[in-house]
Amino acid sequence: MAIVNYRTPAMVLACLDSLRRERKALPSLQAIAVENASGDDSVAVRSARLGEMPFSDWVQFRAAPLNGGFGWGNNEAIIALLANETPPDAILLINPDAMIEPGALVALVEDMG
Repeated sequence: MAIVNYRTPAMVLACLDSLRRERKALPSLQAIAVENASGDDSVAVRSARLGEMPFSDWVQFRAAPLNGGFGWGNNEAIIALLANETPPDAILLINPDAMIEPGALVALVEDMG
């Protein structure tokens, strides 16, 4: 799962929280949220909320050195996910304002299988 943040930190965290509910059925779910050099308080907002929601075991947060655009931010996420010791079989690119309905991700994975 790849999410690119550009001045939408609260949306990214809400999206991740909706994904967190799917982890019971998909324990190998991994995500990366790329901070795409927003130049705002995105890192501070994310840092303040990290203690509230359990992300550390399945979400990587990565700060991009510059804003190369939405596609570039997604490429940064994909490269990082594929470099993991256990890279995912598939990567879903998701907008930060997306909210995953309960069971939707499980249904997608089953349909892809």
